[in-house]
Formats: sequence, structure tokens, C-alpha cells
Amino acid sequence: IPQDGCVRTMSIRGMLRNTASVLRKTTTADRLGGETPTWSQVMTAIPYDLQPLSANERNVYNREAEQVSHKGYTDVAGVRHGDRVVCVGKTLTVQGIRDTDSVGRLFVHELLETN
Repeated sequence: IPQDGCVRTMSIRGMLRNTASVLRKTTTADRLGGETPTWSQVMTAIPYDLQPLSANERNVYNREAEQVSHKGYTDVAGVRHGDRVVCVGKTLTVQGIRDTDSVGRLFVHELLETN
């Protein structure tokens, strides 16, 4: 604690060291009756932090039969399950989303690297 007795905290935005883009899949019918998937950018340059899972976290997800390789953190709402996040040269699919405080100040994305 500083000498003045005030505890200083970093803002959530200040902890998000990178930016990310979010892609969302849409499908269009082709002329043979099938569907063609297309990934469209729905968000650009959102504040983001990407972290690989620790060995202990990987063990937990493996026991629960969930495929997750990274966690992503943002203060921007609107990312959906199945979206793709592009950050620091990696493309990752959103496997799960948690609102850590239930008021939308920090979202945790459980991600699986796709490239």
C-alpha cells in the first residue's frame, strides 16, 4: 500500500494489451441446394488480451472433455459462441463465454486455436 494509504487499481481496459477482430459465420445457399459458409467481420480493433492455458487449466478442460487452448479477455459485449477471434496472428473459435461479474465489465472467452 502506498504511503498515502490509497490502494490504486488498474482499469480493466488498461489490462487488455492487444486488439482483436471478431468474425461471424453466415451461410448462403448455393445453386445445388447446399450451403456455403462465409466468415464476415462483425467487430474490429476491440481491446483484448489473449493467454494460452496453463498445464493445470488444460488438465481441467481435458477432464471435462472440452477443447480449449486459450482464454481471451475483453470488456466488449456481443461476441457469440462459435464466433472466431483474430488476435496476435492467431485465429481462435469461441467455445464458451463468461461474464465474470454479471454486469458486463469483463468477459472471458474460452477459445480453441483453429490455425
